Amino acid sequence: MAILVKSSTHEKDKNRFATLWEAFSDVKKLTGYHFILDAAAEPETTKCENFIGPQENALVIDWGRRVRDIKKRQASWMNNGYGQSVRSEAIWCNPPFDNKFEFIQKSYDTVMSSKIPVVMMLPYERQTIWWQTMIHGIASKVFIPDRRYSYYLPDGKTILNQVNFGSAFIVIEPNNTHPTMYIDFSVMRLRTEGVLHQPRNLIEEYRQADSARRKFVLAESKQRKQRAK
Repeated sequence: MAILVKSSTHEKDKNRFATLWEAFSDVKKLTGYHFILDAAAEPETTKCENFIGPQENALVIDWGRRVRDIKKRQASWMNNGYGQSVRSEAIWCNPPFDNKFEFIQKSYDTVMSSKIPVVMMLPYERQTIWWQTMIHGIASKVFIPDRRYSYYLPDGKTILNQVNFGSAFIVIEPNNTHPTMYIDFSVMRLRTEGVLHQPRNLIEEYRQADSARRKFVLAESKQRKQRAK
């Protein structure tokens, strides 16, 4: 993941930062997807039963074919009486920082060729050239949390709390023709109430703002009269 300031964390470990289960739960709520494959994981850190591990080259493997193989197995299980998710399926990818460009390209190619969505967790760097060329206008949605997410270290247990960068969830979907939607959300409200934003009473906000304006105008008028005396 992103290295924005000097840190004591080992360089190799930074490329192996893993998603917290809480963050993964958030992205499932936000997108509504059932993630069928973790495209960049290790046995200790995978968020899906099926994953592409370090012994494989995730940039060479055909993700779409891997998903089709998984679905075939699931169909067999279903025929044997096991249940199956009715939610839309997608691929999850929290890539190594040093290869994020290659994984973004791989995600895009997979969506275009296999017509299956890919959701990525990336450093939120909207003003950079790489974001403007590889995310903006390509992703259908970007979910932006109101806090920084922590990460697991490679053991999948130890939490790295002092994270020096913000992250976002990037959704790349097939047949998207709309501009990228940037959606801010409250992590606390999402987890406690299942909603993205604090409901707002716009009429009451207007009344309060108008009342404040009237008081300000009245106070200024009184000051001018006092100065005129």
